[in-house]
Amino acid sequence: MTHTHHDGATDDSLGLARIARRAAEAVADDIRQAFTETVEVEHKTSEFDPVTEVDRSSERRIREILAEATPHAAIAGEEFGATEPTDSVGSASLRWHIDPIDGTHNFIAGIPYISTVGGRRGGGGDRGRCSA
Repeated sequence: MTHTHHDGATDDSLGLARIARRAAEAVADDIRQAFTETVEVEHKTSEFDPVTEVDRSSERRIREILAEATPHAAIAGEEFGATEPTDSVGSASLRWHIDPIDGTHNFIAGIPYISTVGGRRGGGGDRGRCSA
C-alpha cells in the first residue's frame, strides 16, 4: 500500500526524490573541483551550445546511479540524449530528465551560478530537483 503524505507526495515519490538527491550529490564535489580549474570546451551544435568533459562525466555518473536504482526507467539527458529502460520492453512509466551542469556558460566563465537539474515524469507525479 502506498501512503500519501500531507503535501501530496507518496512513499514511492519520496524514494525517487532520495535517488535524485543521491545522484546530484555524487557529482557535486567533482563539479566544484572542476569549477576552480581550466576546462576544455567543445561546442555541440553551435558556439552557443558549449559542453565540457565535466558535463559529460557528471551525466554518465548520474545515469549510472539512476539506471541502477530504477532500471525500469527511461533517462533523457542534456549530453547523451534519451535511453530506454534496461530491464523492460516498451514505454517506460518513469522517465528521468537530467542536465548535469545547467549554466555551462557560467561554469566556463567562472561565474558561480550553476546547478545540477533533474526531474522525473511518472512514479507518483511529476517532480524536479535542483542542486545549486
